[in-house]
Amino acid sequence: MGRTSRLLSVSAILMLAVTGSGCQQLSANVPKVVLLEYDQGLNFLDYSLQKTVAFINTDNGKTDYVSAVISARNHPHKVGNLNGVFLTFVICKISNTASKAEPFQYDVTKFYVVHAGKKFYAQVLEPYTLLHFDGGGVVEVLPGDVAGIQKALRNETQVGADQELIPINQEVYPYFRFIIYVYNAGLFDVKVQPKLIYDSPHPHVMSPRNQPPAVESLAWPNGEAHLNKLPTNCRPPAG
Repeated sequence: MGRTSRLLSVSAILMLAVTGSGCQQLSANVPKVVLLEYDQGLNFLDYSLQKTVAFINTDNGKTDYVSAVISARNHPHKVGNLNGVFLTFVICKISNTASKAEPFQYDVTKFYVVHAGKKFYAQVLEPYTLLHFDGGGVVEVLPGDVAGIQKALRNETQVGADQELIPINQEVYPYFRFIIYVYNAGLFDVKVQPKLIYDSPHPHVMSPRNQPPAVESLAWPNGEAHLNKLPTNCRPPAG
């Protein structure tokens, strides 16, 4: 494929992918559109922290400890048997080079996926959907635990700041990494690969590498993911 054909193909993709209502909005959006390429490189059930982390329980003010965070599998709760998995995403490329580009605000907390009809955001965990190991045994993550465990996971698994301003005429390969935890009741496919969505009014296109994620599907304490297993870059696009 020649250079002209490639340019036409990219333009066609942008025209089709930008969300808009009517030709006027579409033609206004495309000259400002930002392209974000991403790779979902790993799904895992359990994560073992590098070291035990102390945190303050927001319910009782006491100091609690966590040395592993474990996704709920066949764990009975009032909404049924919950089964979950962590999804690992890497932002491969951010291209802010459109003809009328404006500074683009990257914000990791605006990324989400839709699974089983529910939105799941980066850096957000919910009580009663996880287990954790506190040194004395495996316990359910209660409301007072959530903030501390979220922070422990974010500090160890995330690469890149929460927010980053991408100037105009910049094409960067940041390899920002973050995780999103999803769950549902009943049967669960640990290979789930939902579309990554960015919740922003800034015109943008999300472009996946479309390779299936690797899966760490064995249970703690022998099959959990840890820092050295998390992807640090992106695989090539599926051919």
